[in-house]
Amino acid sequence: MGVGFDQLKKDTPKNIRRARGAIIYTLAGSLPMSSEISSLIGIDAVRYGTLVGIAILITKGVSMFFGVEDEIK
Repeated sequence: MGVGFDQLKKDTPKNIRRARGAIIYTLAGSLPMSSEISSLIGIDAVRYGTLVGIAILITKGVSMFFGVEDEIK
């Protein structure tokens, strides 16, 4: 598996694209329930939202190095 900017030009397998989408969808979908989830894990809702935002950015950023794109060609 290659890593780097040249991977941006290659096609991504559908299952990898779906897994990435599922992670981002689940993280973003949890935000409306942030007060309940944050109380379960013992942090405040603002910190939970910040951590979810960072997780989404990291997921999207790292996946770009493996050639995973947002659009389906």
